[in-house]
Amino acid sequence: MSTLANILHIAASSSAVTELAVRAGVTPRQVALARAGKPINAGAYLALCGAVGLNPVDGAPRPCKFVSPNIEWWLLGTALRVTRGLLRFNQRSAAKAIGVSPSTVCRVETNKPVSVANMIKVCGFVGVHPDGYTASSRGIVSRETPTETRCSDLDIGHGIAAQA
Repeated sequence: MSTLANILHIAASSSAVTELAVRAGVTPRQVALARAGKPINAGAYLALCGAVGLNPVDGAPRPCKFVSPNIEWWLLGTALRVTRGLLRFNQRSAAKAIGVSPSTVCRVETNKPVSVANMIKVCGFVGVHPDGYTASSRGIVSRETPTETRCSDLDIGHGIAAQA
C-alpha cells in the first residue's frame, strides 16, 4: 500500500485531492488517509488504485480506469467456498494455503469485509483479480482482467441445446 501513498503525495493541493476523490468515487477523507499511509477499506483502496493507474496486486502501472468502491463480498465468499470445495480443503488448510488465519477464511465465506491485503491474498487463491469483485451501478460486469473467463469464451449453452 505504500506505493499508493507515494503516488498520492503528488496530489499536494486540496483541490487535487478533491478531484481525485470524485474521480475514484470515494471521500476526500479516504484519499487523505491513503495519502498518509493509513489503512482504508478495501473498496476505497481498489477505487483509488484504478483512478491513479496502479495495479493493486503488484503495484505495477496500468491504464487508469473506473473501479467501483463497492465490493461484492458475497461473490468473493462464494468463490472462495467453491474453490475450497473443488480443492477439497477445509477452512484451516485453505487458510494455510492462502497465508491468512482461519478466521479470515470464515469472515470471507460469511460475506464480511476483510483488509485489502487479505482480500488480495484470497483473490490470488481463487484466481480472479480483485477488480472482478467490485460492482458498477449497472450490476456485476466483466472487468476483462487477465485471469477472468467470460461465459462466451466457454461455449456454455451449446451442449444443452444439442441435447434437447
